[in-house]
Amino acid sequence: MPVGFSSIGAEAFEAFRKGDRKRAYDLQKTMCEIPPEELSHRSSICFYKEAARQLGLDVGLPRRPSDRLTEAEKKQVSVFLAAYSLDKLKLEKGTSL
Repeated sequence: MPVGFSSIGAEAFEAFRKGDRKRAYDLQKTMCEIPPEELSHRSSICFYKEAARQLGLDVGLPRRPSDRLTEAEKKQVSVFLAAYSLDKLKLEKGTSL
């Protein structure tokens, strides 16, 4: 599990511990689909940095050997965030998803 999504992992663990296997499964599936298939040819760091930027936390641009995302790829990130209702989150320095 990526560190940036640690609160999703913690929520999945807690749901499983409480016996809510459907919720735990749904959260685990979300983590397994990161980055989305449309961006699987890219370094995952590109996805994380763009997702953080769209959620209000500027973490800078990916460094080589990663390339910057195209505008179409940035749109794919926003579609992914909306599909999992993550687009409503607002990140501040020191927080994780």
